[in-house]
Order: sequence, then C-alpha cells, then structure tokens
Amino acid sequence: MSESGRAESVVVGVGTTAAATGSDIAVGFASVARPHWTVVAVATLDRKHAIVESFARSLSVPLSVWTAAQLASVVVPAPSLLVDDAVGTPSVAEAAALLGSGGGTLILGKTKVGSVTIAVALAAVPEE
Repeated sequence: MSESGRAESVVVGVGTTAAATGSDIAVGFASVARPHWTVVAVATLDRKHAIVESFARSLSVPLSVWTAAQLASVVVPAPSLLVDDAVGTPSVAEAAALLGSGGGTLILGKTKVGSVTIAVALAAVPEE
C-alpha cells in the first residue's frame, strides 16, 4: 500500500517506438506496476494512440491523447533530445502521465522496457 495505507489512483503515460505492439505495452507496464496502484487512465502522444488504445481498453480505463505541443509544454525531470527530434517533444511518457493526471505528481519517472517507455503519475484528487 501507499504510505497512507490506501490504494493509489494513477495515470500511466506511454511512449512507444514504431515497432512496439500492444503486448509490448502490457508487458512493460506489468514490469513496473505496484499492487496498490489502481489505473484510472492511460495517456500518450496523439500520433501513437492507436497502439496504446488497446492497452487502455484492456484495463477498462479512458485514454487521453495529447499533441506534441501540449506535451512539450510540460516540465519533466528527464527530457530527451532524441525523442524531441523524433516526435517534436522532449517527453512523451512523463509529460502524458502528468497531463493525464490533471495536476498530479510523477511517482515513477520514465522507465524504458524494450520498445516501450512507461511513466506513472498520481491522479489529482478533486477538491472537496
């Protein structure tokens, strides 16, 4: 469990190479997932959404897609010039997780697993 002893609602940010498959995403996430996480959404770059959509569907959660410009506006701990050159933003997984979280915080920085990069953010808790 989390420090508070409760499940944590998280948003999974996903970046992929052109060769990645839906199975690669599932395996990548499984390798970093924690038992106390409850995935509430998946987020990615708009150009990569078709492959990531099947992963989101398999978890029965919504998929949020973001443009390169939207992702590039997010300050992340580990920007990549290589990713920036390839898709027009220095971060896909971390920035998508943060944008998808609605103001939450990154709890797992980008983690590369084969052809997939995963990052996880705590979903923001709505004000009561």
